[in-house]
Amino acid sequence: MSGQVLSFTLRAKEEIFAAKPLKGPRWLSFAYGLFLLGSQMDANTLTLTTEHKVVSLCYAEAFRILTGRRLDYKRSGKVGGRMRYHSSCSHPDSLTKLSRSLGFDANQPLSASHLSAEGAHRAFLSGAFMACASVTDPAKDYHLSFKPATEAAGDCLFELLCQMGYPPKTTLYRGEQLLYFKESEPIEDILTAVGAPICSLELMETKVFRDLRNKANRITNAETANIDKTVASAAAQIADIRYLTDKGQLQLLPPELQEIAALRLRHPEASLRELGELLDEPISRSGVNHRMRRLSDWADRLRRTEEKTEKET
Repeated sequence: MSGQVLSFTLRAKEEIFAAKPLKGPRWLSFAYGLFLLGSQMDANTLTLTTEHKVVSLCYAEAFRILTGRRLDYKRSGKVGGRMRYHSSCSHPDSLTKLSRSLGFDANQPLSASHLSAEGAHRAFLSGAFMACASVTDPAKDYHLSFKPATEAAGDCLFELLCQMGYPPKTTLYRGEQLLYFKESEPIEDILTAVGAPICSLELMETKVFRDLRNKANRITNAETANIDKTVASAAAQIADIRYLTDKGQLQLLPPELQEIAALRLRHPEASLRELGELLDEPISRSGVNHRMRRLSDWADRLRRTEEKTEKET
């Protein structure tokens, strides 16, 4: 993969594979989830397909441990722009060994034999993740989905996820069952549970960064809105003051209104609080606002008087 940017899904699966899950104490539970969720098997044939080479290696190693036979993958060409690795096995003894080792039972697909010990659920989920999971790069979106190979396997995975406290949402995608999560918290927990803590930490860090960026954007937008409001308000105040000046009325107003009017003309960009601090006897923002409203009222009354006079003439 040199020179290529690995997908978040592939990085998570490579992290799981690097931990050698088939050599741990719950390796049978892992293999159970791997084959149950990723394979299609009947009495005569086992079929396995994946788009990740690391998953094909995982299948091959698990198959060798369980049956003593090699399972060779071959590239089956690209589907939707993605490479596919495909294998099948029709060897009767191997299929029998696989079924017996994993406890596959058509009447009870979710066998309790590999899920009762401590940690078995996490190991099973880890195998299921390797077999059929996909995770969107958290920098783009929060989305984890499982696409089981069969409907029965999907029902088993749904049951287990609910037992673990992560009930998924379900849908049909191109006629196939899909179990998915769109919230960051369960995705973080599942990545940690299946053995991809580094990817889980990356998702957490990305979430913190996105939250901080969104908060900064909200603050910036609020500040911009406040600035726009201040500019618009100052422009209206200046228009009223100039109108009163042109009509020879400003000098007839009380001294405190003349003082605040002069300050506004000299400091058109200042906020009301800043204007209050510039007065010889500083006053609060509300005090400045009160004086500005009095100026506006004087200007409005004068305009209405002029309009009435013009109509009468």
